[in-house]
Amino acid sequence: MKQDTTSLAIQSMVGHHKVAVVGNGGNIVESEDGKLIDSYDVVIRMNSFDISDQYLKYTGKKTTIWSNAMHFRVPYREDNEYEYMICPLAINVPRIFKQYGATSKEMFALYKNKTSYIPEEYFEELRTHIKNPSTGIATLFWLKKANIQFDIFGFSFFNSKHKHHYHDNYTGCGHLGNKEEKFFERYIQC
Repeated sequence: MKQDTTSLAIQSMVGHHKVAVVGNGGNIVESEDGKLIDSYDVVIRMNSFDISDQYLKYTGKKTTIWSNAMHFRVPYREDNEYEYMICPLAINVPRIFKQYGATSKEMFALYKNKTSYIPEEYFEELRTHIKNPSTGIATLFWLKKANIQFDIFGFSFFNSKHKHHYHDNYTGCGHLGNKEEKFFERYIQC
């Protein structure tokens, strides 16, 4: 896929289809929504998602778009695991890339030419509200800016009642979940 850094990139991937955005929040395992998620025309998943058999009844399996922040903790994926790749961080812009020390340089080098990046102006606008946005909130913001309707699953906004990720024991996070949740409710929610 040719690299595209315009708002049209994500619109061309999604078209006028029904879109599910699936986060990795621990709350996703509270509802068996896997079949519902898979019924969407387009399914967007974040970073280190896990669609192994033990989670399918919660997460579904379909993956149309992989939203990959290219963080060093994100596993590599085979091309047949998704149709498109997006990066909701404008790390294709050198000065922004330098600000994200957790970016895997190897992953960026491998995927940079087949990834569509959030337009720089969208990302800078988002950062006026949230200095260090998560992959999830940045993806949702990009969709909203591109006038794409979507439903969300597995977004707990880093609430301490839930595991950070449903599929691992990772607890560290440099994101402000409460601020992201308020931003979502105020600016993004469809």
